Amino acid sequence: TTITTQDGAFALSLDLLPNTQSFLDVFTTAHNGQGLSSAPAEITIVHDNIPPVVSNLQPLSGSFLNTRTPLISSDFIDAGSGVETTKVKIQLDGLDVIPQILTPTGFTFTPSALSEALHTVVVTLFDRAGNATSTSTSFTVDVTAPDTQILNGPLGEIGETTAIFTFAGIDNLTPAGSLQFSWRLDGGAWSA
Repeated sequence: TTITTQDGAFALSLDLLPNTQSFLDVFTTAHNGQGLSSAPAEITIVHDNIPPVVSNLQPLSGSFLNTRTPLISSDFIDAGSGVETTKVKIQLDGLDVIPQILTPTGFTFTPSALSEALHTVVVTLFDRAGNATSTSTSFTVDVTAPDTQILNGPLGEIGETTAIFTFAGIDNLTPAGSLQFSWRLDGGAWSA
């Protein structure tokens, strides 16, 4: 449908093909179509109602990391209008962060020293058509090894061929009941 105004401007309503690029060319002819014609004015329109994708978000959710400065990164995919990098939002433990590298295809960020605890990263991504997606990962920073103690058992020389030992462990992040122990005798293989 074309609507013309008295000043010579007009409005046009077009049906676009979904999730594709369209090209519009418009020209003007003088004297009610009998005179000279202008060169076409051209525009490109991209219809896009598919949100972008955040993939390969690192560190993996549920992972335990032995570093206070883990590399946090992700890839971005948008085959339609493209990622709008000015609207990318990255949060670490609820606070906005600015990545060291941010491109339409992903980001990388290395935080300053994190505490030994569970941390959550949320990435919110928009494409240039306004479609949004959000994803998150949670990981634990644990740089302190558990402490293992042999609580009791025979010392020195004994006359028995069987010895019973009791041991325990403590960890700053893992409850004692969730610790797993391994042992070996005389430099042999570690128990499973």
